[in-house]
Amino acid sequence: MATTAPRLRARDIDRATVASALDQAYADGQLSFDEHRARIATAQSAKTLGELHAMVADLQSPVDLPEPTPLPRPRRARWVVIAGATAAVAVIAIVVATMWPDATTVEAVDPAPTTIAPTNTVAVAPAAVVPIVAPPVVLDSAEGVQRFIDQYRARFRDTVADQIVLYPKSKPPYGYVTREVAPGTQQNYNFRGGFDLSGPQSARQPDVQAVDLATIDVQVLAATMGAAPAILGAPTGAISHVMIENDGTPEMRFYVSDGVRSGYLTTTFTGEQLALYPVN
Repeated sequence: MATTAPRLRARDIDRATVASALDQAYADGQLSFDEHRARIATAQSAKTLGELHAMVADLQSPVDLPEPTPLPRPRRARWVVIAGATAAVAVIAIVVATMWPDATTVEAVDPAPTTIAPTNTVAVAPAAVVPIVAPPVVLDSAEGVQRFIDQYRARFRDTVADQIVLYPKSKPPYGYVTREVAPGTQQNYNFRGGFDLSGPQSARQPDVQAVDLATIDVQVLAATMGAAPAILGAPTGAISHVMIENDGTPEMRFYVSDGVRSGYLTTTFTGEQLALYPVN
């Protein structure tokens, strides 16, 4: 990784990029649980690019952060060398004049004056910072949900979770995930382009059943999100959130609100309707 200007201010998107890289490093086994948690906390509060680079400098995968070109150092060394050379010439001239004092025997020759051309130091402006273009979080399309599942698999090495809640119409969209991290223990994560720890671990109830996100028909999920307001009698309403869990049967629950009233529709992962509570 090239040397960056350490005091250049970090942007929210830079912090998000580093958080995603740390998530991937944790998924790859480069970071332990404690290392990942500590670095995520530091990255989220980092104020400069130097702090962010320190969080990912030892990772194997490159991280796309701005690398502005530092200003060149002033060219002072050349002046020192020239001044030293001029002084040396003056000393030699004095020694020669001392060794041959009789001007009638030896004709003294004055050294030609040394002309030193001035050197202008030109300040070079730093290269323009190339913005990081992170893919936007999209949770209301089949492609967006599939990307979410792919990122989940990359982060956790499987597609199993106890519960997923998506907020596809929020600005920006986000989600929450609860998954088992040890026997009898679960952990919450929030998703805003990457998976970050959310709160401490808690006890996992023995009757909780996990779901496999890989078994969801993402085309059905996206289509149901679009159709749910009309199905529930609120065509001008919108999806507030989608809950995915296993309540005896793996299911998706689509909540709709028109700002005053709300209702929900429950289906299987393949779109079979299980329950309907119209907006009222």
